[in-house]
Amino acid sequence: MLCPSCGQENRRDATFCDACSARLTALDALARGSNELVAGLIADFVGRRREMSDLVSAFDDAKSGEGRLVMLVGEPGIGKTRIAEEFAAHAMTQKSVVLWGRCHEQ
Repeated sequence: MLCPSCGQENRRDATFCDACSARLTALDALARGSNELVAGLIADFVGRRREMSDLVSAFDDAKSGEGRLVMLVGEPGIGKTRIAEEFAAHAMTQKSVVLWGRCHEQ
């Protein structure tokens, strides 16, 4: 699988790039028109099509100049970080800069 960040070719089942450690997902493969859908969205990202669709729609609106605010909220362990990672991978395939921030629970 080709890394969207550095262009390094990786094993088909790789989750992270060997060269730069970027996360590799099926969305990267989809953007290239590839059938390499083993390690990412199609194989192990299940049950969040509506949420991902909403995020992609908000992203498209933002790219066209319409401001949007989207929040991922919910109980611990329901997959907020995972959907954010998959969405970030999608945004990177669209040549967008993705920044991450973290804060303590308190």
